[in-house]
Amino acid sequence: MKNKTIKIVIGALIVMMLLTSSMTLVSARKGRSFKEEPKEPPVPEPEMLTFNLYEGFNLITIPTLEEYTAKTLGNIIEGCVAVIRFNTIDMSWSTFLVGISPDSRDFPIEPGVGYFVVVNQDTTFEIPKNPIDSVSVNIHQGWNYIGWFSDEPVLASELGDSLYECSAISIFDAEIGQYKTFMPGISPSSMDFEIEQGMGIAIYSASPQISIYTGQV
Repeated sequence: MKNKTIKIVIGALIVMMLLTSSMTLVSARKGRSFKEEPKEPPVPEPEMLTFNLYEGFNLITIPTLEEYTAKTLGNIIEGCVAVIRFNTIDMSWSTFLVGISPDSRDFPIEPGVGYFVVVNQDTTFEIPKNPIDSVSVNIHQGWNYIGWFSDEPVLASELGDSLYECSAISIFDAEIGQYKTFMPGISPSSMDFEIEQGMGIAIYSASPQISIYTGQV
């Protein structure tokens, strides 16, 4: 009887020791802090610049460092029929017909230069904003097509004052299909207009000397 009692006491002690050990382990686990592995920061969505185009001709510039050609630009614009460039030196036009012209007729879209984009419907397209600090575009005597890349608008009169011997500044209002023209030193202030980012601009230089358009006013 005595031995049986001793066995019961020893068994109870073992059970208590096991329970105590389990509770201590659980408590330690609950109190333990685990460091989470650092997560990669989410990639921010690029800021986009939106162009609203009207059916027919639109005079625009691509005011970012994104690289396009007439072909790749035309392919991202729904309903785009053609991209057209004016060649100042020989006063000629180069036209790339989207989906028709061979690659040999393709040409680069350069920063600070204005291009006509022809679409068969009112449409919009977006490109990532990748700001341009400055450009360098040769201005020859006669008509030149440049582009305004700054996100700060400028008046035609202000741009004209910054260009050497500039006789006329024109933008094409695609909504009504007409040019707006300001002639520095001649046009009244009521004919002045604002030029916004992404607009292509036709300017007339009276100087036989080549000057440089940098986009700075």
